[in-house]
Amino acid sequence: MRIKDKVFFIRAIVVFSLSLCVLLFTGIFLWEFFKDHNLQWWIVVVFVVCSLVFGYFISLYALAPLFKTNKLLDFLLKDTLHELNIPLSVIKANLQMLQSEEIDAKKCKRLDRISLASDDLHLLYKEVDYYIKREIREEMKEVFDLLEVVTSVIKKLEDVGHGVKILTMFCL
Repeated sequence: MRIKDKVFFIRAIVVFSLSLCVLLFTGIFLWEFFKDHNLQWWIVVVFVVCSLVFGYFISLYALAPLFKTNKLLDFLLKDTLHELNIPLSVIKANLQMLQSEEIDAKKCKRLDRISLASDDLHLLYKEVDYYIKREIREEMKEVFDLLEVVTSVIKKLEDVGHGVKILTMFCL
């Protein structure tokens, strides 16, 4: 746990404990003060309303650093994600140009590896984008072809495996 998190939790516990003590002593004082006036039911109503209002503001104060941190993290993730998309698009565009002009088999194979790696980066980009959007909006359900995913992973592994064959069985 980071130091800031520890400080946040200690601060929240202390503020909550102090607010409970203040409210408890105030309630006891009011109960005893109005005991002879038969207004005790009013004391309960006023005490509950004051407790709710006081608790709201104390909670807001205690959680303010958490809200600020979450807002900054959201901004950082969105900005970083956007900045990753630009170089990834440049890599893919230049890779396509190089692949269209190259005729040497070894160089084409190397360019294919680069293409697979950039595809992996693009998938990671899409996953992070999905997770950010899922936190902001409701869950998005997606239909996909599992055979296509498995086939692409096998292709990547066989390319790196230098002649190692992977056997699969699909039951439809």
